[in-house]
Amino acid sequence: MTSWKRFAVRGIALGSAAALFFALPATAATPPEPTPPRAIPAWGTTQVLAAPLRDLTASDVDLDASEAVRAVAGLGVNVPGGLEVIDGKVTVSVRFADPATQDAAVDAVAALGTVVAVTRSLPTIVVQAPPASFTQLAALPGVVSVTPALRPATSGGATAAASAHAAAATTSDAAKSCREIPAEADPILRSDAAREAFGVDGTGITVGVISDSFDTAADVATTPQDDVNMGSLPGPGNPCGYTTAVRVLADASAPSTDEGRAMLQNVHAIAPGATLLFHNDGPTPATMADAVRALKDAGADVIVDDVLFGYEPMYQRGVLASAVAEVVDEGVTYLSAVFNYGAIGRSGPAAGQQTGAWESDSFTGMPCPQAVMDTLPPKTTGVDCMNFAPGGDANALLGATIVAGPTFSLYTQWSNPENGIETGAFAVVFDAAGKHVSTFGLVDENTAFSMTSVSTGAAKGTSVTADYRIALVRTVASAPDMRTKLVFALDSGGVLGLQYGTWPAGVTVGPAAYGHAADPSAIAVGASSVLTPENLEPYSSPGPATYLFEPVRSDAVPAARLPEPQVISKPDVVAVDAVRTSFFVPDGNPPGIFRFSGTSSAAPNAAGVAALAVQHAGKGTSPETIRAALVGSGRPIDGPLGYTGIVDENLIGSGLIDAEATLAALPAPTPTPTPTPTPEPSPTPTPTPEPTSSASPAPDAAAQLPRTGSDGTSALTLALLGGGAVAAGCIVMLRRRTRSTR
Repeated sequence: MTSWKRFAVRGIALGSAAALFFALPATAATPPEPTPPRAIPAWGTTQVLAAPLRDLTASDVDLDASEAVRAVAGLGVNVPGGLEVIDGKVTVSVRFADPATQDAAVDAVAALGTVVAVTRSLPTIVVQAPPASFTQLAALPGVVSVTPALRPATSGGATAAASAHAAAATTSDAAKSCREIPAEADPILRSDAAREAFGVDGTGITVGVISDSFDTAADVATTPQDDVNMGSLPGPGNPCGYTTAVRVLADASAPSTDEGRAMLQNVHAIAPGATLLFHNDGPTPATMADAVRALKDAGADVIVDDVLFGYEPMYQRGVLASAVAEVVDEGVTYLSAVFNYGAIGRSGPAAGQQTGAWESDSFTGMPCPQAVMDTLPPKTTGVDCMNFAPGGDANALLGATIVAGPTFSLYTQWSNPENGIETGAFAVVFDAAGKHVSTFGLVDENTAFSMTSVSTGAAKGTSVTADYRIALVRTVASAPDMRTKLVFALDSGGVLGLQYGTWPAGVTVGPAAYGHAADPSAIAVGASSVLTPENLEPYSSPGPATYLFEPVRSDAVPAARLPEPQVISKPDVVAVDAVRTSFFVPDGNPPGIFRFSGTSSAAPNAAGVAALAVQHAGKGTSPETIRAALVGSGRPIDGPLGYTGIVDENLIGSGLIDAEATLAALPAPTPTPTPTPTPEPSPTPTPTPEPTSSASPAPDAAAQLPRTGSDGTSALTLALLGGGAVAAGCIVMLRRRTRSTR
């Protein structure tokens, strides 16, 4: 997946990488001409067909022309946060009033497109359909809404070009093991020490992974069987003897990046004996909620994902987070990448501060500047703009310096519950010369979410640094006051500076963690580099998150407001990223070296430790107990290089995981005693003149051991086999100890 995350300067290339990074010019690329104003969506209306789909229906735009589609619908094509288009069809989610009408409509929906999923977490049918079918889908009996299934993002990168530490060092393979690629996270997370001290390797534990795909990518360095042969995945042919292959419950239907396979490699490196499952994320939060439940039903003891749907609600538990909470209640330990929307200012008033998100407890409205009004439909009234100024003269245009590729997105959410929308909000962006360079889109008018896409003019595969001015428009100025959050969805830490370094009361800059990873039920995992583990990665999203409403309801009724806001500290722990894998990703590294960076990489490393913990404590140990031990093991680390703010639980959680300390904190499993059968009364023996011996009797002629009923010959065989297994285990342990811990 394309990202520009990891501009952080690290390792032996720190000085030179920093100099090169800050030498990037504020490129005067020419963005496309702005399109004529589109109608402002009427948030909270009863429209069944969502605005972006109505716009596509009314146009004859070429769906393969991403920028043309963006101009029409405000959404890109086949990019995170954009429309998914396959063979001239758009993936949409058709929601029904109840499961009965959903089930009755499957055939009718299939007649209008290709059914992708019939979800159970919500009464929806996900279908790939041409725009000509949208109106017919909306007219089916019982349909509540037809909305675009915006592509989710994963928190790992398909490129490491922006990461100085990615190429700063390679791993020596001097100490050989049965693995061709060393388990680099082992010595940092002390998982090698935990395996040796407690005699665990994940055997008997099942770990499920959710990501984009397992085996759909084209032109990658290895196949899954290659990974097995190298010792990076389990399966027949694994040189370390772990021969149970990954079980793929569902893979992506279209080519993707196989980031899930890289995650599975990380889990296997730490818990090589664990049974591994994979399920792709799917195109909607409801499909991924079904995937969560499917992994639980398939026997997963631990589940980990690296997925974020941009429109997952920030201010209440969404349908996906509800599925996570459900499986945790049923005994599953659940971990999720906290995501890569963190950023640290590098220049200007906000230098050294967090800059990845902006949030205000109140919408402080002011008249919109004429430049903003000119981007709206003619005769627009009743709107206002956020006043960003910390004091003095009002300012509706927030200055920001951003490094990004051809496009980047801003996500806006506000404190209206799903299906209870009273107003809307969206960003409008101008370049340094005052030219309008953005379009906005949304999922549907009953969700408090909008997405603004900015075209930078950069060529594909390149990035530019430029200054922007951002307005935040509220569509109904007379609506009740609301909390509002703006997230720079750059997935790269690319916000280099903001106009202000101090902010008015009620404004918080930085906390970018949200979605199901920020739910109290999930263990959210941040990232520090395996090459410089003492510092947090700058892109690792900080918290906290805040819930203002009860969970989203499946019946489309607005959820009630909580009596008090629920502030949720995130992340929970930190694990290492930038570890070597067999194929993911090559960019920015020496030939033949692949490093997997991002919180997507850290989360499965943490999941591997969780698997060791579950094995040691025993299956059936509560997720709360595993969580307490994992979080309690955290070792303090520093903030990102150049960061001057507070390093607390909302930046690093409890700190860097220590696997040995995690297992030591768990109660030792209590062996299940073998029931002793009650002996049946024996007949009174006939007295004999000679007394019987008081010594323990030997097995009788039938080779039965007294009191147990076990076959003596079988017991001897088991003892011999057990001794052989112990000896083999010792050999394996000695071999493991010779592995490179580079």
